[in-house]
Amino acid sequence: MPYGPRPSGLPKKIPAWAWKWLKWRTRKGQPKPAPTPAPTPKPKPVTMFMFDDVNVSLIPKDAKAVAGYVDGHYRTWQKISAGWPRAKKLMIAVFAQDNGDCLDVEPGDASIIQAPAWVKRQLASWSKSHHDVARPVVYTSASQMQSLVNKMGSAGLRYGQDYLLWSAHYDPSKGAHLCSPKCGFGIKVTAHATQYTDRALGRSLDESICSPGFFK
Repeated sequence: MPYGPRPSGLPKKIPAWAWKWLKWRTRKGQPKPAPTPAPTPKPKPVTMFMFDDVNVSLIPKDAKAVAGYVDGHYRTWQKISAGWPRAKKLMIAVFAQDNGDCLDVEPGDASIIQAPAWVKRQLASWSKSHHDVARPVVYTSASQMQSLVNKMGSAGLRYGQDYLLWSAHYDPSKGAHLCSPKCGFGIKVTAHATQYTDRALGRSLDESICSPGFFK
């Protein structure tokens, strides 16, 4: 019998409410089960501002995110790594034969044609080393943004899943913004980050706005 022995003197047919009362009586005084602890909430991704410049002394020391070059004429990565140990960091490669977190696609650096193979190479070894970004990043101007996305798509690379897009668009009327169809240039997607000024803090300094989730 689930609730203990049947008390004497009860009618043969016991109403349902009586069984509930017996259940309460038999369980009264027993220790209550410990409450299940609430899961620890995960921190929500936040919008971040990222600085980069060939002259790293212009970058504020309290910057939350910084980018630096691993190759080319202005190799700033070592200084960035040492000078901003607590900041989120983005390693930029300007040549497609070199590895990094981001490929710089613009005249004089890597080309749109080279970008898909570079992203695929990074993805092949992405999990073997630490990265502050979730996926390889490709940087280009707003005017070339959709052409780059189209080239990636034709190579089987999915926007936002296989790579992230970082655009450059200096438009004082827009201020800090993520490039989207509103910017024109035939853009059909929204950039994950946009470098919106080269005069940040009144200096000759590049600043980008990075969407939540751009950095891990």
